[in-house]
Amino acid sequence: MPLEPRTRIDRKVRRTAQACLQASAAVAGADPDRPAGARLLVVLTDVVQSFDDSGRSGSEQAGTLSLTQLMDAGEAGRAELSAIADRAFAGAGDRDLGPQLAVVHQRLAQILDAPVPDQVQALAGPVDTSTLLEAAAIEICAIGLGAGIQMPRTSLIAASRGLAGVLGDRFGGRTIEMRVPPATAVQLEAFGQGPSHHRGTPPNVAETDPATFVRLATGLATWQQVREAGLIQASGSHVDAMARMLPVIDLG
Repeated sequence: MPLEPRTRIDRKVRRTAQACLQASAAVAGADPDRPAGARLLVVLTDVVQSFDDSGRSGSEQAGTLSLTQLMDAGEAGRAELSAIADRAFAGAGDRDLGPQLAVVHQRLAQILDAPVPDQVQALAGPVDTSTLLEAAAIEICAIGLGAGIQMPRTSLIAASRGLAGVLGDRFGGRTIEMRVPPATAVQLEAFGQGPSHHRGTPPNVAETDPATFVRLATGLATWQQVREAGLIQASGSHVDAMARMLPVIDLG
């Protein structure tokens, strides 16, 4: 029996909330280096602020940003967010960022433990709550992986699904299939080259694990690096066109 729309929305919110909170707990609990801790503090504060702003406004808007649109809009403000993180890092002096991270993480956990609105007001505009949390999980996973922290599987799978979805929005087609088991698979074009595939297994296939895909898609590793390291299985004469599609968003 198909799920009702309300049930689907609730499940997606719960799933993305879990991914975001688990990723945050993993990074904060690993006692990250000061730059990583400062970046996490900025991301968590931004998410909490979005919920607080939405609570004050009390109204929903007809259209919301997709994850692709949210991430594209975030590119413009990324330098500003980095500067905020740098100031948080510098302003902390010799103080540990751990207590601040714990407070903001706990505040977000309290928000997500209660009923939440279907949409919130982010800096870039109105977004579905699940989309905001998905974007946050992606950023937090990138922070953790960049700091050498082992991230929760649930968080990496959620981040992989989101990033693959954006990749499909930008380069969707029928030439290459990018597989990230057990998270997702997405079919892509190859800039006008290669066959157009319709049924069965496409002739150009790439497959990797969620952590490696998140690293690729967020600029923490390049296509050539993961190919040389044997972290991705790739076949087909046009599969290396993937190098031109990555990263999805540069968080490295």
